[in-house]
Amino acid sequence: MKILLWGDGHISARRPGKRTDTDYFAVVLSKIREILSIAKQHECDAILQAGDLFDSPDVGHGTVSQVLRVLRHSDIPLHGIWGQHDVTGHSASTVYRSPLMELDAAGAWTMLDTDPTMFKRSQAVDIYGSSFGESIPEVQHADHFNILVTHRMIGDKPLWPGHDLTKPQGFMRAHPEFSLVFVGDYHYRFIEEYKGRIMVNSGCMMRLTVAERDMYQVPAVVVFDTVTMEYEIVVLTSAPNADDVFDDSVQELTDNAKLMTFIERLKSQQSSSIGWRHILLRVFGERNTHKRVVNIINDCLAEAKNGTDR
Repeated sequence: MKILLWGDGHISARRPGKRTDTDYFAVVLSKIREILSIAKQHECDAILQAGDLFDSPDVGHGTVSQVLRVLRHSDIPLHGIWGQHDVTGHSASTVYRSPLMELDAAGAWTMLDTDPTMFKRSQAVDIYGSSFGESIPEVQHADHFNILVTHRMIGDKPLWPGHDLTKPQGFMRAHPEFSLVFVGDYHYRFIEEYKGRIMVNSGCMMRLTVAERDMYQVPAVVVFDTVTMEYEIVVLTSAPNADDVFDDSVQELTDNAKLMTFIERLKSQQSSSIGWRHILLRVFGERNTHKRVVNIINDCLAEAKNGTDR
């Protein structure tokens, strides 16, 4: 069975503040079309999406309808999970009114959960879902090829100083029942093999920030074969060059990428209990941070405090 692995989408018609695209949403739609085309060219049996398909639960009906029109041109089933950006308040109780449910009602997207979605080709393949904050499902058939799609902070490198994240091999050691783990939330591509099993993060579909890894990682998907355990990273040719979509004056600040990534995580959590300004002031002092970087981050903090979207 061949599966296309599609990472965080962060679909939005609203252009991120540091990008300069004249029509950002057109770029988003072109990438989705290319992903569907890649799945068809590689004769994939299914597309799996790892959560945060949308950048916000409030993307608007016009945005959702245009995405739906694109998705309905594909006859390859799309299965996914939800991430914290897909739902209001990062809460499972609001999934029913998320834009994902509009896609589900139209038959363009199907939720993965604790009961496996089963495919029978040359082998029995069971696909489980663990959305943001959910526990890991129990495998029902140990003799099947079991896949987990999960949205949690698992990564190969910390995103900021002191970032405590789960390492890929540590997760796979704890969950040997899954032959393939497809993970979202952590936006940067990595593929980790461990004792004949594989974890894949295909990376974020969109470059959202001026963090160094955002700027220089070209968006891609991964095509995976469950029989041979072989995979192929397929770069999206519709992805514009980072130099063409980010303001030159902002690109000069990429040496401070860890700070920018840190503030993006603060925005996504929207919690005041960790003392943002105290932590940031300390980091600014230790790193002798450029004044322009400080101003950009202060603007981001103001957005987070006011609850505004990217």
